Amino acid sequence: MLKECVYGNPSSPYLPLLRRAQCAYEDLAGQVAREGVEATLSDLHAADVWISLDEFKGRKPLVRGDLEVPVTAESFDNPRTAGSCPVSSGGSTGRPVRTNLSLDNEAAKAVYEHVILQMLGLHGMPVALWYPQLPAGTGIGNSLRYAKVGEPPARWFDLGPEQNDVGAWQGRLMTAGLILASRFSRTPLAGPERTGHGR
Repeated sequence: MLKECVYGNPSSPYLPLLRRAQCAYEDLAGQVAREGVEATLSDLHAADVWISLDEFKGRKPLVRGDLEVPVTAESFDNPRTAGSCPVSSGGSTGRPVRTNLSLDNEAAKAVYEHVILQMLGLHGMPVALWYPQLPAGTGIGNSLRYAKVGEPPARWFDLGPEQNDVGAWQGRLMTAGLILASRFSRTPLAGPERTGHGR
């Protein structure tokens, strides 16, 4: 991942930090092999190779000594997830942040949903969601993960705020399209129901 998405990606915001720390890919790979991930991460942090939440969300540039790298939230997109569904955070701590919903990533995370349901003895119990629909990714992401483990939600309550801008309409259309497409699969998904209790 580091070789392809950071060292092989000239626009990676991590790359200037690693160069400033004089850390080539071979150095990093060798240290992980010798000392492990935690020790390597600790050394990277001490060498100012880290990202704050405000930097990650594109609220302020990366500044380390005399190095300044302007960034946006999109600067941190994983190039491997190109072509995924664009979604956003709920914006509960400020401006919503755009990201990508990767179906491969959702399928990988479904393993955790399966383990949790199994540990709690909840397989076969009805599942309901209380999440907003697209462009927020939480509702459709959770719906897809539960469907992947054979427990599609029986109900999906959309608690998102009522919005009528272009992004909200695009999100509703994309959500409706995904729900409609699921009707032709073995696991149809429940559509979001407006509750009138959104923030």
